[in-house]
Formats: sequence, structure tokens, C-alpha cells
Amino acid sequence: MFHAERCDYCGQCLDYCYYMNFGHESGGKAIYQLAAGEEAEWINNCVICTACNEYCSKGARPFDLIIKRLEAKRIWWNEQRAM
Repeated sequence: MFHAERCDYCGQCLDYCYYMNFGHESGGKAIYQLAAGEEAEWINNCVICTACNEYCSKGARPFDLIIKRLEAKRIWWNEQRAM
């Protein structure tokens, strides 16, 4: 479970990601936008390694937020394809 109250949106979780190209500032903004429910195409590039949870020094569990949004997006996408 993502802990928004622990997250200070520092961006460390995405800055240290080996698979995506974020810095501290851009990573913080990206997680903030995701937490706010905004569309985030970058999550499609997530390789689901869960390392961002390890990189987060606050224990906010950003991967849990990423996977929640991916699951919601894919469920919606599959429903649209079925129509």
C-alpha cells in the first residue's frame, strides 16, 4: 500500500531506477502526479522490479502506487477491447 503521508515527493525512488530516465526533481513530480490521479504514460515503461520501494528512504512504497495504477489502466484497457 502506498503511504502518501510518508512520501515527500523527493524523487529518489525514480531517480535511482535503472530502467527509466528520471532525476530527483522529475521523479518527484512524476510520483506526485501519479498520486494525484493524473495520467502517467511513463508507468507503461515500468519493468515491475519493485526496486523503487527499496530506494524510498521514507517507506512510502511508491511501487505499490505504480502497480495500482497499472492494474487499473490495464483493466480499463481490457474492458475497452472487449467492446
